[in-house]
Amino acid sequence: MDTTNRCVRLAWGAAVGAAVLMAVAAAAAGQPGGAASAAPKAAPRDRNAALEYMTLQEQMDKNLSALVSEEWRPNEADWVPSEKLALMLEDNQRLIKRLIETSRLPNYDMQLRYEEGFSLVVPHLGHIRQFTRVLATDARRLALAGRGDEAVERLASVLRMARHVSDDRVLISSLVAVAVVSAAHKQAEQLAGEGLLGERARREYVRAARALLSDDPFGVARCLAMERTMAMQTMRPIVENSGAAAGKDIAAQLRRLQISSDGVKALATMTQEEVQTQVDLMDRFYAALVAAWGKSDTPARLDDLEKRLEAGDFGVLTREIGPALSRAHGSVDKAIKETRAIIALLEAAGQPAPQDEDEHPEQEHVEDQ
Repeated sequence: MDTTNRCVRLAWGAAVGAAVLMAVAAAAAGQPGGAASAAPKAAPRDRNAALEYMTLQEQMDKNLSALVSEEWRPNEADWVPSEKLALMLEDNQRLIKRLIETSRLPNYDMQLRYEEGFSLVVPHLGHIRQFTRVLATDARRLALAGRGDEAVERLASVLRMARHVSDDRVLISSLVAVAVVSAAHKQAEQLAGEGLLGERARREYVRAARALLSDDPFGVARCLAMERTMAMQTMRPIVENSGAAAGKDIAAQLRRLQISSDGVKALATMTQEEVQTQVDLMDRFYAALVAAWGKSDTPARLDDLEKRLEAGDFGVLTREIGPALSRAHGSVDKAIKETRAIIALLEAAGQPAPQDEDEHPEQEHVEDQ
């Protein structure tokens, strides 16, 4: 070690101890056995996975993220990451392992500001999509290298991330969860079809997939209840505080949401009493949605509600911004069917996983890497 490095070491030693510098120096030099080059320690179980995701997004190699997005071909069965991308993934295993650890944490709370109503921002959903691409791409790389168990570990992490964001209680988060689950299932199906998954890998993925099949797999019922609250938190204060300008202020709010139509123009001319009626009708619509979700005849109920919505039974305001729940229900139903199908496919390829096993016990601890 030269004089400069010795001086640096002494300076650091005065502040944080020589052991820390030794670890950093070993990692920088690529020396094996240094504390910094060892696998990261397991995260405490009480850590908030949401905050971990945000931290990992900040630490994500931007070049890796860009190249994964550029090469991402989830619908092509013969897709293979380029050599450059494979090397970048290998170089970023510490971050990927931390992401896997984070997906196993039982606690998740993004602390969304629901009180902001329709102005609520959810930037973390883009991060979850990108994490999914990174994990699924790394899974394909590992499976092609004969490391099927490690590949499935990454795909199972995607399913756990989906369970996390399903707890956001906003519909867009649940739909993102649906999308990333579908992406993981597609990769698992392709790898299984190519004979790249062994018995242990199949069983692990089945456990993770089964954990999705709750009464409300993507938390949509809770989303509808929360979105009803958010809608009222957005609209009622405008009516109560704007007086004669309530119609104009409601129309301005919708324009900020990039909604512009004859309905918005009609709202702008309404009196305070008329706007209050519109808000009450919206509340009634959301109540009907909550009551309709999760029933054996949910598709029929949603179809009836949408017909009534178009007919004007729930007012102009609700027709302008009411969620397209039939489409959302179709996406959720498809994801549930895909989950059952991949379970059946993987079980048919080997010994079925025990029925009493699920991902919940596994998610309540973080294994050492």
